Amino acid sequence: MTSCSVAKYIEVITNRHQILHIAIPKPICPDIKFPDFSANNLSFGTLWIQPDPKHIANTLESIIKMEHVPRAFIFSDGTSGIPELLLKNTNNHTADNEFDSPVFSPHAYQVQRGRLPSVYAHKPGIADLGQTLKKMGLNGTIATAVRHAYLFTVEPHVEVELSKIIKYQPKLNNFFWILGEGLDLPVNRIIHVLNKSGGEFMNLGFLSYNPLLSLEDSKDFLPDDPLIDGMRSMFNGDFQNLPVAYYENRDRLTFYSLEKPINESARFRATAHFSPGNPGKLTNFGKYLLDQTMISGLFANRFVNFHKRVLKLGVVMEEPLIMGGRVLENGQVVNATGMTIDLLEILMDKFNFKIASSLLGLGYWESKNNPSSADDPGFRYELYQPRDGQYGIKNGSWTGLMRDLIEQHIDLIASPVTVNKDRSQVVSVVGQFMDSGIGILMARSSADPPIHQMFQPFKYSVWLLLGGSFLLVASLAYATSRFSPKGGWTSREAGTMTLTSVAENMWSSIMSLLFKGQELYPLASSARTILLSFWTLVLVTHAFWQADMTAHLTRNEVKLPVNSLEDLSRQRKIRPVLIKGTASYQMFAIPGSNQIYRRIYQLSKGLAVTNHSEAISLLLNNPNLAVIADWNVLSYAATKHCDQLALVTGSMVTGHLGFATLPNQHFIDVVSKYLFLLKERGIIHRLRQKWWFTVDKCTIRDTKYRPITVQNSAAALITLCSFICLSLVVLLAEIFWSRMVRNNKKCTQNDALLS
Repeated sequence: MTSCSVAKYIEVITNRHQILHIAIPKPICPDIKFPDFSANNLSFGTLWIQPDPKHIANTLESIIKMEHVPRAFIFSDGTSGIPELLLKNTNNHTADNEFDSPVFSPHAYQVQRGRLPSVYAHKPGIADLGQTLKKMGLNGTIATAVRHAYLFTVEPHVEVELSKIIKYQPKLNNFFWILGEGLDLPVNRIIHVLNKSGGEFMNLGFLSYNPLLSLEDSKDFLPDDPLIDGMRSMFNGDFQNLPVAYYENRDRLTFYSLEKPINESARFRATAHFSPGNPGKLTNFGKYLLDQTMISGLFANRFVNFHKRVLKLGVVMEEPLIMGGRVLENGQVVNATGMTIDLLEILMDKFNFKIASSLLGLGYWESKNNPSSADDPGFRYELYQPRDGQYGIKNGSWTGLMRDLIEQHIDLIASPVTVNKDRSQVVSVVGQFMDSGIGILMARSSADPPIHQMFQPFKYSVWLLLGGSFLLVASLAYATSRFSPKGGWTSREAGTMTLTSVAENMWSSIMSLLFKGQELYPLASSARTILLSFWTLVLVTHAFWQADMTAHLTRNEVKLPVNSLEDLSRQRKIRPVLIKGTASYQMFAIPGSNQIYRRIYQLSKGLAVTNHSEAISLLLNNPNLAVIADWNVLSYAATKHCDQLALVTGSMVTGHLGFATLPNQHFIDVVSKYLFLLKERGIIHRLRQKWWFTVDKCTIRDTKYRPITVQNSAAALITLCSFICLSLVVLLAEIFWSRMVRNNKKCTQNDALLS
């Protein structure tokens, strides 16, 4: 057990004198060639007890890919050659345009080991590991996407580095740490350091060149080997004294992860095996972790369940998210229903829990597999209203659910909150599973339909076209009959043929439009062609008329005074209502908002509304108001009161909604991942359909035809009366004209007799 250079020097001597040499180099030799023991001339070649360094680098890169992260940190004290291989791999991937490969950010460090022996000398000018980690945390350089770090050192006492990492772990966003070099310390020594420093719950793993650390690992390694089976039974899985032949091939690497079960001691468990040329293969335990965490299955300390923890969830009583139930004196909500309750059921079912009845209906969850077990990992959750009934905004200090969460009165905000800049600085969002947008909810107009509604299916241009077609057809029919060799019109009386005027042709066309038939029919083929085209126009017009009248007189057309935020800001009749404590209120109230938002905020002053229910009640009683809020809640109100309210806008996505909790909670990644999967699979959409449209009382009603009333057909009645009056006027004119003509004839006859 020597350094690489000394091992190579010994190899020269042993090969010369044919002495068996077993080399355990520290650090790993990067350029050795493993001998072929099947060759006779190499029977006394050096047996290198180390894996291929390139395989180690590829394995460490595969771990990052299995974790689905784009980048990671590398912390090295300069004693290991593996970081150089990792960085070379990254450069090669970039040169080959393989942009899906991870990117590594290297950091050099050193530590003072105190009384513990150090193999390598202290390097002046390089920052201490603790100072480097502290600086990264204070400067805010730790991003959510960069949470994985490799630690490379061949110093025998790595517990010094682990103690410093545990000290700054909360400021580092709970990094996932991977020890890239083989361990010289017993695993029990590392566990002792972790327990002493409070790091037994951290996400820590290392690569083992010996894949057998426990009896559990022996069951997964060479299951059909007789020698392994014999040693398993004889030594209870202790494989520290394997024959040398089992160390000839050191290419199989095993990833071990720290696990700290509740009420049990911490331990390292194998989660994946890596062989050259093959992707990582999860162990049975790793597959279980993958199924539970949905991420990689490598780290055993990832969140799996809450282990009988009583969770206090903050909610706002807002339909249809949380509805029904009752509120106790301490603000606790019991026996509630709604979309949020259904979503909690789905989340708990993922972790093999189900709801069970309790005396007060507080939501006690039991294990599906063993409900009566004392080791049941289920939990109780309690729902609490915020003390001021608001979601929470920052107005000097936080209000509503945000204040309750920051002051740790609750563990999680279980009402979907909008993600904005201020909130994201103090809390972590758990699963952005719904889209958010600004909507305007207004009262429907109660104005009666206009009396000329019957004529509205056709625009004025269509009526003018019909009138022009009468004149055009009459003129063309007269012209073709006048100049055609077979001109003339025949009446229904046989044997008569006349040439009719333009007025008579117009009258015949009108009779065709009214399906009254024609008294005269043209003889010329050209005139008949014109008449045929007009009949086609009449047929199509009647078809469109019937369809349009059916749709037009039975549909419910809503016309609102404003159709956008800009329209609302430019008028004074409709007064906007903003709900205090919501993200939409803060968006309009902040000084940096645009001019339209500022005008709307000024118009809304004086209306103190703290929840959506109160705002909707005001709108139902006063149609001159307009509620501006998240369109998810407003769309439910518009559906519930579809005959009174209408949603003006609501399709523009301006943000996302999700649960919220304090940063660095161990369940954030897993729960967020599962909520995202629920959204991708359409579960969230189906829950929304269930609760949003069960109260829709307008869907069935709108599918039925409404009878045409006198008011709808008033225009036709007025038109009929107008033509009756016009006919009477024409009758009087005809009588007057006939009398004048008769008198003129008498005068002419008298004059003729006198002369």
